[in-house]
Amino acid sequence: MDYILLSCLILTAVQVTLFIISYDIACSYSVNLFRRMLKIPDRLRFDFDGKTLRWAVPKFHLLAHGRKCQGRYSLNYLSGVGRTDGEGVESNWALLNACAFSTREMSAAGRHEVLNDA
Repeated sequence: MDYILLSCLILTAVQVTLFIISYDIACSYSVNLFRRMLKIPDRLRFDFDGKTLRWAVPKFHLLAHGRKCQGRYSLNYLSGVGRTDGEGVESNWALLNACAFSTREMSAAGRHEVLNDA
């Protein structure tokens, strides 16, 4: 997860100064991010100078967290996110499961096109 997150931050850092990370376990994942960054290769180390990083737990997942988490990591109280639920990526998985049998033998490009259409 560190590799994915830091790679995305590095790619967008030129244009963006505020990052809002919505992740199912943002409350625990964010705690030691900077300590873990010291152990990764230099090319993945992100310079946070002049950047703001805010963490949130998507609304569906937030209900399973404790009260302390619910207030601190709620999208309802985070400025700049509008009325998002943070679950957009996962909301259509159940519908796309039916495509699995038809797409499993396809090339990556073909699968991508079919899933986009679905």
